[in-house]
Amino acid sequence: MLKAVIFDMDDTLLNWNERTENWSAYHRIHLKYVADYINTFFSAHQLDFEAFFQVSNDLIHQTWQHALQTLEAPHLGHILQQALDMLCIEKHPQITPDTLIDAYQWRGVPGVKAFPESVEVLNTLKSHGLKIGLVTNAFQPMRIRTYELEVNGLLPFFDSMISAADVGVLKPHKRIFEQALEELNIEANEAVFVGDSLEADIVGAQNVGMFAILRRIEDKVLSYQNGIRPNAEITSLDQLFEIFDTHYDGWKNQS
Repeated sequence: MLKAVIFDMDDTLLNWNERTENWSAYHRIHLKYVADYINTFFSAHQLDFEAFFQVSNDLIHQTWQHALQTLEAPHLGHILQQALDMLCIEKHPQITPDTLIDAYQWRGVPGVKAFPESVEVLNTLKSHGLKIGLVTNAFQPMRIRTYELEVNGLLPFFDSMISAADVGVLKPHKRIFEQALEELNIEANEAVFVGDSLEADIVGAQNVGMFAILRRIEDKVLSYQNGIRPNAEITSLDQLFEIFDTHYDGWKNQS
């Protein structure tokens, strides 16, 4: 019996192809917010922003390279703290990974919006009594990624939301999927996972026993290698219902 649908976030529910500002420009603006916050504590020795920008960017790149090899999830707050340590910035009780995350003021990259069908699909799933979860490989904690869900009208639908930054591992590591199942209080064979990445979403979900659906982005070229095959494919979230009708008889009768 189908009891829950768990979604990836970026390029599954939110469309990053519509962004109006590139990541580097956005990141620079928000790092300046962090630098301004830090400088409120040190009037004599101000943080050199250009040095902070360069060191933090290098660390982000290095940390992600390491993460892709080990599946140890990066955490933006810890990266910013490490950058300050490398620049020999004096320790202060109000400068921590959590306060640095707050100072960064993440509000989502401009132009990134929910796919047109996202709200209606989540509403339909909820109306039929299904639980809804979210698992993202974001390096920001979930508490700040909820902003994008809220402004796009998606936040009220979720029973569980998990960011890799909070769990400590990236998809396809089993632990992040198992935590989602535990929070939703369901077994793997009672859940469907929907995501846009073969390696992270499809492999990870199938490895714990979930039915895995690939959400294809039209201009995104995918190569089926190493025997990776989703259980089903869609190009729009509203195609989920036909798949559920085929594989989960009676899924609409749980409300």
